[in-house]
This record gives sequence, C-alpha cells and structure tokens, in this order.
Amino acid sequence: MTKKITFTVEFAVDPTWIADGFYLDAQRALEMLANDLSHADIGAELDARIVKHPDAATVAKLMGYASVEDMRAKYPETMPSHQWANAD
Repeated sequence: MTKKITFTVEFAVDPTWIADGFYLDAQRALEMLANDLSHADIGAELDARIVKHPDAATVAKLMGYASVEDMRAKYPETMPSHQWANAD
C-alpha cells in the first residue's frame, strides 16, 4: 500500500449553520470527500480527521443548549467527550 497524500483544509462556517445543527466531525468530512471521489475505497484510499474545532461550550450555546452535557445527551454518537480534547 502506498502512503496517502495529505491535504490540510480549513473550513469556516457562519455561526448560523451551527445554530441550525451543522457540525463537522471526521465521519462527515470523510463522507463529503467520498461523495466527490465516489469510486474510492473509504478506509483504504481515503481518510479524514478533524485537527481543530470550536470548543464544546460555543457549539452548545449556538445550538441552543444550556450546557455541553445537554448537547452530548442529545447527540452521544456524534459528539463524544473525547472529541473535545483538543478544542480551542
């Protein structure tokens, strides 16, 4: 297997999109990439990870939750606690 080529990409979205429920996690980023490269083998040929993301308190506030815990209770699969380990 050859070594994968890495692209470093920064996405910026208006806070309104976060308030409306958008959240970019590694799975969503991978799906976005796979959508464009539809014949690629996810895992073998494609990978995605989030290197930096907004802090959990900001996301929770924008989404209208009283606390990070309330937000995680609603979305336990997409917003696990380890995901916020390197938050701004």
